[in-house]
Amino acid sequence: RAIVGCLKRGDLILRDETKKFEEEFAAFCDRKHCISVRSGTDAINLALETINSQRLGNVNFIRQEYTYLIPAIKNAVKIPMDENGAMDIYKLSRELENPSSVVFITYMNSVQPDLQRLKQFKEKYNFFLIEDACQAVGKPLIGDLSCFSFYPAKILGGIGKGGAVVTDDDDLAEIIRKKRDNLFNNLWLDEVKAAYLRVKLKYLKEEISHRHNIADFYTKELNQIPDLKILSKDCLQNYIVLFYNEDDALLFMDFMKREGVEVMPDKSDFYEGNMDNAVRLPIYGEMRDKEIKYVVKKTKEFYGKGRKN
Repeated sequence: RAIVGCLKRGDLILRDETKKFEEEFAAFCDRKHCISVRSGTDAINLALETINSQRLGNVNFIRQEYTYLIPAIKNAVKIPMDENGAMDIYKLSRELENPSSVVFITYMNSVQPDLQRLKQFKEKYNFFLIEDACQAVGKPLIGDLSCFSFYPAKILGGIGKGGAVVTDDDDLAEIIRKKRDNLFNNLWLDEVKAAYLRVKLKYLKEEISHRHNIADFYTKELNQIPDLKILSKDCLQNYIVLFYNEDDALLFMDFMKREGVEVMPDKSDFYEGNMDNAVRLPIYGEMRDKEIKYVVKKTKEFYGKGRKN
C-alpha cells in the first residue's frame, strides 16, 4: 500500500515519505538529523567529503581495506581486527599517540569494539569520529557522523540501494544535505524506497531481537563443536564461523548446499568480507525456528560425516 500510494500520488523524489523516513530513522538512532542518500557508499563519501571541505583534518584510521572504494581516504593507517572481529582498540590507542584529527571505523558484521574505551580515546585525543554502521543498524552510536546502508541484504534492507548519514551537528547536517541535493550529484533516495523503508522500520526492533535469538542459539549449539570457531556472538548482519583451513570451508559449503542450506564465503569478489576460511550462516528476520534448528543440525552432521563424503 505504501508503494502504491507513492505511485498514485506521483511522488517519486524528495517528497513526504522521504521526509518522514528521515525523521523516523533519526529518532530510531537517537540523533537530530538524518540525510537519506542513494547508497551506503554515498553516505560514507559524503561524510568524508564534508570533513575535507571543512578542513577538519585527514582521515588517518580505517579498519577495513576500503581505500579503493572511498576516494577521500588517503594514506590511512589500517588497524587490524581483534579475535572477535572488531577494530583492535589497543592497537588503535598506540597509533593515536601520533597526531590525529579524524578516525573512521567500520562495525563489520555488527561487531563493535569497546565503545566506552573508544569514547575515552575520543575525549583524550579530541578526534572527529565517523562510524561506518552500514552493518550495525540498531547498535549504539558515539560518532560525530554515522553512515548506514539499506542495501537489500542489510538488517534494514530496502528494495534496491539506499543509505543515510545521521548526526547531531546542525551545521554538518546542512552541508551534507546541500551536497546531496546538488544537481550534479543526484544522490537522492527514491520516494518509493523511502516508503518501503518506513514500513520495515516499524518492525526493526523485532527484526534485531530475532537476529539476537538466532545468534544466541547458533552460539550455544555450535560452540559444542571443537573444530569450529565462532567469530562473535554479536554477529547480527552475517553470522560467521571459522574453519582451520580452506579445504574444510569449501567442503562445508558444498555439503550445506546439497542439504538445501545457502551459506556463503566471507571473502569473495562481491561481498565486503575479508576473512579467509570463514563462512556466513543464514541469519535474517524471516527465519523460522525449524529452519534455524535445521542449519544447526546439518552443521553438526557435517562434522559427524560430511567431510567423509
